[in-house]
Amino acid sequence: MGNKGWHFGSHLFLFFAMLVLAGAPHAGQKWVYHADAPIIGAPLIQGGTAYALSQSGSLFVIDMATGNQEYPYALPEKTSLPPVFGQKYLIIASDRGLVEAIDVDAGKRVWRFGEGAPQAATKAQSGPAGTTGASESQYAEPSIAGGKANETLLGLDASSGLVFLSYAGRLVALDEQQGREVWIRELGGGGSIVSDSQAVYLAMGGNLSAISKRGGAPLWNAPVGHLFKTRPFVSESRGKIYVAATSGQVIALDAKSGQADWAYQTTGWVMSTPALIGGLVVFGTNNGEAVALDAATGQERWIAKTGGPIRAQAAGAGDSLQGIVVVGSNDRHLYAFDYDTGKQLWKYPMKDWVGSGATVDGRDIVVGAYDGEIYAISASPMCTISNLESEQLVGEKFEVAGQAYAQRGVGNVKVTVGRIEYPRMSGKTDWAVSVDASPMPDGPIDIRCTATDVSGLEEVDRAAKLTVVKSLSAPRQKMTLTLPAVVEPGSEVQAYVRGADGFDLSGVMVEISGNSTEAASPVAIRAPTADGAYKIVVKKYGYDDAEGTLYVRSNNGPLFMLVAIAAVGLAAVVFLLVKVFKKK
Repeated sequence: MGNKGWHFGSHLFLFFAMLVLAGAPHAGQKWVYHADAPIIGAPLIQGGTAYALSQSGSLFVIDMATGNQEYPYALPEKTSLPPVFGQKYLIIASDRGLVEAIDVDAGKRVWRFGEGAPQAATKAQSGPAGTTGASESQYAEPSIAGGKANETLLGLDASSGLVFLSYAGRLVALDEQQGREVWIRELGGGGSIVSDSQAVYLAMGGNLSAISKRGGAPLWNAPVGHLFKTRPFVSESRGKIYVAATSGQVIALDAKSGQADWAYQTTGWVMSTPALIGGLVVFGTNNGEAVALDAATGQERWIAKTGGPIRAQAAGAGDSLQGIVVVGSNDRHLYAFDYDTGKQLWKYPMKDWVGSGATVDGRDIVVGAYDGEIYAISASPMCTISNLESEQLVGEKFEVAGQAYAQRGVGNVKVTVGRIEYPRMSGKTDWAVSVDASPMPDGPIDIRCTATDVSGLEEVDRAAKLTVVKSLSAPRQKMTLTLPAVVEPGSEVQAYVRGADGFDLSGVMVEISGNSTEAASPVAIRAPTADGAYKIVVKKYGYDDAEGTLYVRSNNGPLFMLVAIAAVGLAAVVFLLVKVFKKK
C-alpha cells in the first residue's frame, strides 16, 4: 500500500511540475502574437510593421517593436492565398474571389473587387490581451462591381501598378489604384502565378506560360510538370524563373524565351516554393532535406537535414544576418544554416509545424506556425539548446548541448543548470556540458544558455530557457553506431553516432581495443593493424551504450593467391623440364 502511495505521489508531483513549465521563453524571442488560425505565406514587413494573414481571412497588423496589434482588419471569407504588396497598397483575397486593396498607413480598405460577397466585414479581432478591437466594417469603402459570384481564385500577385488574379478559366489584370479591370485573358484553366515588370507567369496543366502584362498576349509556353501547392519564383535581376514540379524536378527557365537552362532531380518530393537567396536556389522536400543549388548552373551546393517535411519557403538573411539561410520544418523547429556550407547554426523550437515562410528584417526573423502563433526572433547573438525538450524527463546524469550564433562571431557562451553556472565557453558555436544531477532533488531543473558576441553584445531577457524534470524513472535515450562494413588494417575510420532523431551527437566516447576517443560524431578512430573482428562500444551521458563490430581485413589476399598460383605453375614447369632431361 505504501509503495502504491509513493508511485501516486511521485506521478502527482511530476504532473504539477509540468504545469510550472508552461510559457518558458525561448532564445532570442522578442514576442509571440496569437492569431486565430494558421498563417498563410511569409509575413510581410514594411516600415516597422509586420502583416500576417491567417486562413480565416484575418489580417494581423503588428508593431515589430512591441508585438502589439496596431489595428484590426479581416476579410469576410476564408483564404489560402498569401498577401502581396503592390506599388502602393497591400492586396489580400479570399478563395472565392473577393479581392481587397488596403491603405496600410490609414488602416482602411481602398477598394474591393468581386461580386457575390458581403459588402462589409463584421468580424471583430482580438488584441494580444484578448480585448476586442473595432470591426473591419468601420474602415470599409464601397465595393467595386466586377468578377463573378463565388468564382474560385487560384493565384494572386501584384507588380508595376497592376494586380493579377488567376481564376479557374481566366486571368484578370486590375488597376491597383482603383481596382478596375484592365484586361481579361480567357484560359482553359488556372493556377498559381508570379509576375515581373514584363510578364505574368502562370503554372497550369503541367505547363508554365508567360503572358504579357500589356494586354494579356501570350509570349511562350513551356512544359515543366505539375505543381502541388508551390508557386513559380521569378528573379528579374537574373532573368530566370524557378519551378518545382511534383516529379521532383527543380527547373530554371529563361524568362524571355521559356527555354530551360538547367534541371535538378531531387531524391524526394519538393514541397516548398523555391527561393533565391543570393546566388543559391533553396527549397525543401518531403524527406526533411533543405537543398541549396547554384542559381546559375543548378549544381548542388549542399543538403541539410531536418527532422520533418519542409513545406515553408526558405528565407534569406537581412543586412544584419548575412550568411544564413532560414528554413522552417514540420518537426516544429525553425533552422538556420550556413549559406556557404549548409552547416546547422541553430535550431529554434516552436509549438507546431512551421507552416509559413519566414521573413528576415535586420536582426529579426518573423515566422508563423500552424497553430496560429506568430514569432518574432532576434537572431544575433543567440544561444539555443538543441538536444532537450521542455518538460523532458532526465535521470541523474544527462547532457545539455546546443549552438550559439552571432553575426560578428561568438564571444562566449554561458550555461546554467539549476544553481550551477558552468565556466564560460569562449568562441564556441557548438557547445555541450555533462550534468551530474545526483545532488539535485527530483523535480524541475531550469536550464539556461546565453550568447555574447565578440563586441560584448549579450542576449538581454531573451536567453534560451527550458525546464526538464529529474526523475529516477526517466528513460535513457537511444543512440546508434554506424561503421563501414570492412576496413584495412591501420586505416582511419569514421564512426557515426546519432540520436533517435537521426542527428549526429557530440561528446561521445568511443572505445576500441582498450583505446578511447571522445569527440563529436563522426568520430575518427584508427583501425587495429591486425586482421580480425573488433568490438566497439560508445558511451554518452544520459544514453544507453551503443555497440558495433569493426571488421579489419587486409586487401592483399588476392595478391597472395596470385603468388601461390604462380609458384605452383613454376614448380610444374620445373618438374616437366626435369623429366624431359632424364629421358634424354
